[in-house]
This record gives sequence, C-alpha cells and structure tokens, in this order.
Amino acid sequence: REIQLGMVPDTSSIQGLPSHLQIAAILEPAYEVGGDFYDAFMIDDRHLFFSVGDVSGKGVDAALFMALYKTLCKSIALRGYIPLKDLVRLVNREASQEDKAMLFVTMIAGIIDVDTGELQLCRAGHEAPVLLRQNESAGQIILDGGPPLCVLEDYEYQTALMNLHSGDILVLISDGITEAQS
Repeated sequence: REIQLGMVPDTSSIQGLPSHLQIAAILEPAYEVGGDFYDAFMIDDRHLFFSVGDVSGKGVDAALFMALYKTLCKSIALRGYIPLKDLVRLVNREASQEDKAMLFVTMIAGIIDVDTGELQLCRAGHEAPVLLRQNESAGQIILDGGPPLCVLEDYEYQTALMNLHSGDILVLISDGITEAQS
C-alpha cells in the first residue's frame, strides 16, 4: 500500500505547473494494494498531461502493471508533445505487448494547453469526467471513448476537444466512487 501511494505524484509540487492551474487528487486504497492510479506532469512549458485509471484485478499483479502503464505514459509523453490520441495509441500498443497476465487498464487521460485552456480528453473504458462550470449545472462530458487499454492492441483512440475557462473544475473519478457500498 505504501509503495502504491508512493507511485502517485504529490499534486502540490508538480514541476512547472502554472499558478493559474490547480490540481488536487486523492487515492485511498480500500484494504489491499490494487491498480488504481492517477498521474499529472508537465510535458513541456505549455502542456499538462493527466490521467486517472484502474488496472483490472487486485494485488501485486495489478500494482506492478499500474507502475508499467504509468512509466510508459510518462516516457512516451516526455519525448516531446504529440496529440493525445497518438500518445494513448502508443501506450496501448506497448502495454499490450508486455501484458503477459492478460490484464487491462481503464483510463481517462487529458492534455491541457495551459496558455489557451484547450483540453484534449481520451477515454478508454473508464468513467466519464464531470465538468463544473460557473452558473451551469454540473454534467458528465460525453466522450465516445474506446475499449480499455490492452484489449485491442491496434485500436485507434479518438479525442474530444474543448476549452476550459477560468473557474472551471474538471472532476475525474475511478470506479471506487461508483462501486462504493457505503
């Protein structure tokens, strides 16, 4: 559990995060180690990558595959900015080739242009995000999405484009919220 919690970033100390953007996150494993995760980091001085996801199963296998997924994402993203759909496609292909345990990953990922507020979102079998916008009702963002990662190795994931405005709050959750019993 301590190792799993050590793999997610302290969102208050993301290197290069502009002061006009705020990120908050919490990961609270239920009883044992599992595959839930989040990540956020600056790709360059203009693009913030973030993701929330869950590896199928529980235990050490799920936790190790989560670490592999996070490492692949960061490694591919930090090679230089590429559109989110290409990043997710590459991560899916690489993770699929390493998936000897036949696990899969549900995930929602995004890239924010911190200068313009342009947001790219990609959903792979994961819960839809919720947007809270001033003077509007909260609502889920409808995304076509695709299957979880490691289900179809060559799947061409699509992204949705939208703009975030000052004061907007984007909420991403894992299935721990929707499947909670109490």
